Amino acid sequence: MGYIWIGTSKKGLNRLDRKTGEFKRYNHSDSDPSSLGHKRVRNIFEDSNNTFWVCTNAGLNLMDRKKGTFKHFQHEPENPQSLSNNRVTPVAEAADGSLWLGTDS
Repeated sequence: MGYIWIGTSKKGLNRLDRKTGEFKRYNHSDSDPSSLGHKRVRNIFEDSNNTFWVCTNAGLNLMDRKKGTFKHFQHEPENPQSLSNNRVTPVAEAADGSLWLGTDS
């Protein structure tokens, strides 16, 4: 049956196990650099490689669903190849597999 993933505006990312009815919550923690980057989830996206992306107010998060950890991609003012802004919302995948992201700037 699988999971239902729910992004929230103040409570992070939630996963509902449809078989058991149990929730697992993934929150941001200042003391854990592998936690979700921010409590506000703006979008959730699974690409064609089954890679799971979580858009937050603190950048783009790549989730390792087996470990329950996140790698963060954020705006770096000195790096023109980084995100233009940390508030990432829309995500689309091009035919070649590249991701297109929308930010607040």
